[in-house]
Amino acid sequence: MDVNAWMHRYERVITIMNERANLLRSTDWNLITTTANTFKSDWRGIFIEDPVLPVSPEVLFKLSYETLGNGINNAVSYFASSQPKVWLSSYVKNSLYNLSDLRYGATQWENVDSQHSKLNRKFWYNNTVFTGTTGRDVDLVVYRYADIVLLYAEALAMTDNFSDAVFQLNKITTRAGNSQYFTADFVSQEELIDAILLERHREFLGEGKRWFDLVRCNRFDLLKERNNVEIRPTQIYFPIHRDHINQNPLLEQNPY
Repeated sequence: MDVNAWMHRYERVITIMNERANLLRSTDWNLITTTANTFKSDWRGIFIEDPVLPVSPEVLFKLSYETLGNGINNAVSYFASSQPKVWLSSYVKNSLYNLSDLRYGATQWENVDSQHSKLNRKFWYNNTVFTGTTGRDVDLVVYRYADIVLLYAEALAMTDNFSDAVFQLNKITTRAGNSQYFTADFVSQEELIDAILLERHREFLGEGKRWFDLVRCNRFDLLKERNNVEIRPTQIYFPIHRDHINQNPLLEQNPY
């Protein structure tokens, strides 16, 4: 699905979903069903595997960390950190989420604050900051069910299937405690796409999706406006390493 979305073959994305319709009705994979009282623990369960409980039904593919057992707790973190080390921007703190959004408290560390931002809590092992241990129990989730649902919504919106797109969008929006959208809320395709991308921003904050969403949907100008920086279209993609060019002369170098 991702490849076809990046190639802007959105009809093919929809076809794939129709061919694999059982994925949307699967009993093995689904959005976590939760309440306001249990949302934080259920949400956290996507990223931290409990040895007693089954794997979250929302997880499609992940790289697991484990401080016990076969000792793979630090394997992936040699290359990429498994704990958040960044402060969330003031935009995230003040504008991205409604205060009623259940993801607000689950994503921002409420007890650690500064004048400008809060700490990303997605996710600290045992909800404890700075444990003094190098052990890693937080899984690196690459794909989860919500990603597929919102990518499907994007494809539907891009092909002018507004009502179906809004239906898929609402699965994620209402799960987080927000009011549902209606088709009449959107007067153009651009508005609907913006709403889907904003929902992806809220849902996947800190999961490495945002930049790629903006590039795929040609919205990278948002970064220019928000950060007051100049981004040329030729800077979206890194140059291809010269070794690869030498190995395959048919490759064309990206302008940069």
